[in-house]
Amino acid sequence: DNVLFATSVDDVTRFIDNGMQLIEPRPALFLLSEEDQGLATMGLNLLQWQLDCKYCSKCRTELQYHVSGRSSWCSECNLNYFPRYNPVVIMLVVCGEYCLLGRNKQF
Repeated sequence: DNVLFATSVDDVTRFIDNGMQLIEPRPALFLLSEEDQGLATMGLNLLQWQLDCKYCSKCRTELQYHVSGRSSWCSECNLNYFPRYNPVVIMLVVCGEYCLLGRNKQF
């Protein structure tokens, strides 16, 4: 198995200066293979989770991250934290030339 890393880039100007083109993450996913899309999405989600969840919800101590980056813990409370995964499915239901349209009643 390969080891993969995801990192956020704070100083994007050094990449632009070297001729690289920066693309927002969501549109960039369409440039990747299906397998790489899944890996990139996982990396983006883990980075966002680490940005959003920096402190223990019980005692506000800064969390420590495990080497894998897929979990963190509070050194004071000894609580473990894990990222939330939201599975998403988009599908079209068809019957002959008809399709089923649905919507959330909140919209």
